[in-house]
Amino acid sequence: MKLNSRLSCALAVVILLLIFPTECSMEFSIATDLGIQKNPVIHLNNVIWQERANDENKIRGWDIYCYNLFTKERIQISTNLDDVYPPAVYGGYIVWTDERNGNKDIYYYDLLKKKGFQITTNPSDQYSPAIYGDIVVWTDERNGNKDIYGYNICTKDEIRITTDPSSQENPAIYGDIVVWEDYRNGSGNIYGKKSFVVNSPSYLPYVILTTIMTSLVLLALLWKEKQRKRPISKEELELKHQRKELIEKKKNFEREHDKGNFAFPEFDKAVKNIDKEIRELDNQISELQKP
Repeated sequence: MKLNSRLSCALAVVILLLIFPTECSMEFSIATDLGIQKNPVIHLNNVIWQERANDENKIRGWDIYCYNLFTKERIQISTNLDDVYPPAVYGGYIVWTDERNGNKDIYYYDLLKKKGFQITTNPSDQYSPAIYGDIVVWTDERNGNKDIYGYNICTKDEIRITTDPSSQENPAIYGDIVVWEDYRNGSGNIYGKKSFVVNSPSYLPYVILTTIMTSLVLLALLWKEKQRKRPISKEELELKHQRKELIEKKKNFEREHDKGNFAFPEFDKAVKNIDKEIRELDNQISELQKP
């Protein structure tokens, strides 16, 4: 049975809530390189932002970067010398505005395929993209005014969403509903339209997998932080001290064995006894660390 995009998002939220505790006060760094990083967005385990390298010659413009919270992998998404503008992300897709062709175009990057694609090719400007599922929407000036257009990544179909001769700009999308700023009445108003039939998303396995992976890594970070802040009892300190002494004792036996001062049967028996004592201490320490 096919799952629609709403069901996939609901499933992702349920998995996240089941696995990851709802309270966490720890901070962690994501991008601290020389240069400037700004306009971050996040979906699942991917954090995306604009970055301008510390380039003394000012040759490079802004680029798009991605950081995976689970794998800790940092990826440079755009690599051309021209400027890019604030990104948007959903599932395995990243979209942004790009000036590499001399005007503003919409590009997207597929994290699964590890490849970028150009969406718009019209010589006028297209910018301010938003994305939900496989659908990208943006502001488009090809008709002499600002209109809202959309694109289905899977079918590669483009659709004009607004046709009023006044300006419509800065769209947002959720499910099959697109909303935008509209100036047909002389001042800014908000309009919307049901524009797309959202089918089973191609990124559904990605959503489920990355949700679980993100939840696990954040849970591990939280546990590590709690362990760091947790007061250690005298009993636990003593057990850890005994464990440290046993490890050092084992190393001494190994050194003596390497020198030929320990026959194998005696050495093997001694090491096995030490390993057994270490396991027993680990079990006792684990019991003390339980909340």
